[in-house]
Amino acid sequence: MPTTFLGLQPVRLSLHWHLGDQAAQIDLLLNAANGTPGSAWSSEDYWTAFDALFVPSFLRAVVSNDAFYLGAKMYSKFSILPPQVEKNPIGSGPGTGGAGYIPTQNSGLIQWHSGLGGKRGRGRSYMPFPATLDTSPTGLTSTDYRLRMSQVADIFVTPFNLFNVGAGGGTMDVGPCTSYTLPPSGVPYRLNSYTIANGFATQRRRGYFGRPNFPGF
Repeated sequence: MPTTFLGLQPVRLSLHWHLGDQAAQIDLLLNAANGTPGSAWSSEDYWTAFDALFVPSFLRAVVSNDAFYLGAKMYSKFSILPPQVEKNPIGSGPGTGGAGYIPTQNSGLIQWHSGLGGKRGRGRSYMPFPATLDTSPTGLTSTDYRLRMSQVADIFVTPFNLFNVGAGGGTMDVGPCTSYTLPPSGVPYRLNSYTIANGFATQRRRGYFGRPNFPGF
């Protein structure tokens, strides 16, 4: 059942993959840049745009053929009542990035930027399970891998223009934002640019040590 979110309400979008007994996810915080109190947008419209832009195809293209894209989740970040979590398996399927995979602690790195200076205005997303050929002879990311990562980042840094389902009609732009707000508006800053790192980042939580990670779906 579709969920209606208020225009200024922060919404968590989670993307999920797994490889063998290891699971990985990327979380992005969304809000409507031009939303107003009383305006609202529908998760159904977001999923429609998500599918129309072939987002799952790009998310599968940056992971090894041995990995599997499971789908996405969406829910209100700040809610008085327990949030309703939507699970959407649109476009789920095996990765298409290439055969084999490098040690799974390694991830591709997208560094997000906004108009707010300092750490509060930045963010990071760790793309899991790069394929063997996504590395260069020097151990850095390959040119083709960075291109595919840029295609993913381009999609998310560009807001989705969705219908306003509240009073007054019109549309609003829903896109990624920081988790920090500044008074007096209390509105998060929009993430509006990115950098693809030349090297791989390490996420220890996907190693073989400690408690296992289970798929989120």
